[in-house]
Amino acid sequence: MDKFKGSRIGMSVTLCTVPTFNFSGSQELAWRQVNQAIRNHAIAGVDRVFDIANSSWYREVKPQGALFG
Repeated sequence: MDKFKGSRIGMSVTLCTVPTFNFSGSQELAWRQVNQAIRNHAIAGVDRVFDIANSSWYREVKPQGALFG
């Protein structure tokens, strides 16, 4: 994210989970693992996560990096 944000002061990054598709087998397992990682791991430089798979804001990140919400 540091490279993406670069010198863009005040830039905010929102990460989205992957929406549901007609997955099955290993594709469904990969989809669930990716979304679980997005939901549960604080990713440096990400300001908030939108859980599109559940259509809700999952968390926001304070500027200091502490999670809330």
